[in-house]
Amino acid sequence: MALGWWAARATLVEQADGGVVAPRRVVATVTEATVGRSVAYNATVTQAFTPVASNALAGTVTHVGEAEVDVGDELYSVDGDAVRVVEGDTPFWRDMSIGVVGPDVLQLEEALVALGYFAGTADDTYTAATYRAVWAWQKATGHALTGAVAHGEVVAVASLPTTVRLDESVRTGLVLVGGEPVVLARQDAAQFALVLMQDQAAQVPPGAQVSVAFAESTWPAVVAGTTVADDGSYHLVLESPAGGPVCGKDCALLPAQEVVSLMADVALVPSATGPGVPAAAIRTDEAGETYATRSDGTRAAVVVTASGDGVAIVDGLEVGDTVVVLDGSGSAADGRTDPVADDDE
Repeated sequence: MALGWWAARATLVEQADGGVVAPRRVVATVTEATVGRSVAYNATVTQAFTPVASNALAGTVTHVGEAEVDVGDELYSVDGDAVRVVEGDTPFWRDMSIGVVGPDVLQLEEALVALGYFAGTADDTYTAATYRAVWAWQKATGHALTGAVAHGEVVAVASLPTTVRLDESVRTGLVLVGGEPVVLARQDAAQFALVLMQDQAAQVPPGAQVSVAFAESTWPAVVAGTTVADDGSYHLVLESPAGGPVCGKDCALLPAQEVVSLMADVALVPSATGPGVPAAAIRTDEAGETYATRSDGTRAAVVVTASGDGVAIVDGLEVGDTVVVLDGSGSAADGRTDPVADDDE
């Protein structure tokens, strides 16, 4: 793309016989311009899921919750009893009530603190304070008021919030007998890649900058390597510019699917902004020095930092300067004799 263009445009002069001649002289005003070229592709995200919790309730599935969950959210219900999620690495394996001690109690109390029902400091002992907090939680969620937590009513997931997958057996109306591995979470970091044909992959330079769109966010990425699949497709591996997964701390918010497709903007020519002039105004002398000629005839040494679509971004000129594009003989400043095209950019 090119933002901004030169003020003085070439105008062809018509002769009596219908022919045209090049203009005597064309100058351009240096403007703030942006050049670059990008293309949209799909970024393929692959994720591995593994079972992290089993069902301990017997009965009919009466409700299935959302895939995106946080502390205390309902995963599913069996015979109307909700199975809720808390954060922790220890599986829940027993009923919990006053007098029970262990890491499972600590996880429960930490969840109650996060939910605002437990005012004390979480520890590993189920006390009267724990009873009152559980009772308040049960009242708020419509659970039977027991003050105790039965085995199977809570499950632990290592990190929250996250998205989880439920096994196919957890569907409204299906019957569970207990013991089914029903809650699945991500095993490893999500892998991002552009899956392209050979001719498409050949256009993407190594280290190309990529922007991956997800919901309200845009994740920056770079092309970190290439592999070729058995079907002949080229997989351009994407990483965060700092290394690691493209989604960073937001990976847990990805849909709970093994394969996800997201839109990606791939920079084939990196975007650059600065003083812009028509490329035809740039010349190189016998010593190899690059320059442009100002409209007053003085010479300005320039360095071309980027170019595209007929525009050169340069150091050595200021916005508002005027430079010669075609000289008085009708020749382009870079030695070409073609008149400057009058196409809108």
